[in-house]
Amino acid sequence: MDIFILQIGFGCFIVFFLLHVLLFRFLASEWILRSIQILFLLGLMINFWLSWGLEWEIVFLSCLIYGLSSFVYILCVFGPYETSVRLRVLSLLDSNQGKSLEEILDQYNSQSILEVRLSRLLGAQDIVYDGQFYYCSKKFNAFFLIDSIARWLNKFIQSRNL
Repeated sequence: MDIFILQIGFGCFIVFFLLHVLLFRFLASEWILRSIQILFLLGLMINFWLSWGLEWEIVFLSCLIYGLSSFVYILCVFGPYETSVRLRVLSLLDSNQGKSLEEILDQYNSQSILEVRLSRLLGAQDIVYDGQFYYCSKKFNAFFLIDSIARWLNKFIQSRNL
């Protein structure tokens, strides 16, 4: 039974991963966050479908394995590549010819970084733009939770160093 639980959980993660690799090549940057959520929910639905009629412990464990696998992939593999300036610059320089500073700045600079980030946040509906100002549209999501925990940890660590 343990092998079956692992097969369902990791099998759904493999479906999530393959769909991500196949589909994300064709998506505009503003759809990336929304489509990650949709693909995750699709994998979760497949997990429920494959374990339909089984004991709730099996369903829970297979969903937990799927969720944790997807979370680690997004947090440790996909996320850093999409958000890291260092990795983006290294990928621009991944050629035998080299590039001048002007060539790098033509492709990647603070303006392009900000435009990509804002378009992704707008596409995920985390922020709204009224024509003049940007506003947070959601009061709570995973990013706010992570930010709150990080701020709390930082305050805790800083209070110990005094």
